[in-house]
Amino acid sequence: TENTNGNLAEFYVNFADEDLFRNYGSKAFDQDEIMVCEHPILGSLREKLIAHQSDARLLNSSMVTTLSEEQIKQETASPVCDTPCIILGAERHLKIHTMPSKERGISKGLYGKEFCLASRSQVLSNCEQIRTSRRSNIICMATGVTGRGEYSVDDINRLLRTAYTAFRAAKACAMTMDIAKSPPDPKAETG
Repeated sequence: TENTNGNLAEFYVNFADEDLFRNYGSKAFDQDEIMVCEHPILGSLREKLIAHQSDARLLNSSMVTTLSEEQIKQETASPVCDTPCIILGAERHLKIHTMPSKERGISKGLYGKEFCLASRSQVLSNCEQIRTSRRSNIICMATGVTGRGEYSVDDINRLLRTAYTAFRAAKACAMTMDIAKSPPDPKAETG
């Protein structure tokens, strides 16, 4: 997306669960885990949203009244959100090479369960520290489709509405960004 200054703003798409980055600590090494390893602030964002949600209380003089689950959803930030969700300027500290590469010693790659099967030295030799400040803009959107088989017309319409909304939101964000102060990450390799 080009902004009003003629600069290009890059956005990376995370086909996320509606529960943002919920899998970042799991044993598999899929998209959430890779995103959070490369951008640790995303794990912190999730934990902050969870803490904010669980701390959602109303103080009434000396008595604490806890909100109902429905009130919490309506009145507080939460890691569970209607997608799409746009995250701007997440600092990237690491690039992890996950694709299969005989030259890098990971003939099956590091994606998914292959990460658990790799040795410590294989993992470390496929991590590249980013020493200069790199910030990523991320579009998180849930597909809402699970399982296998054919997509229904409703599934396709929902996917298209979500994608259209996400890219319109990214364009609106890009129009107001000072891109010169937030250099884009040249490439995101997430498997």
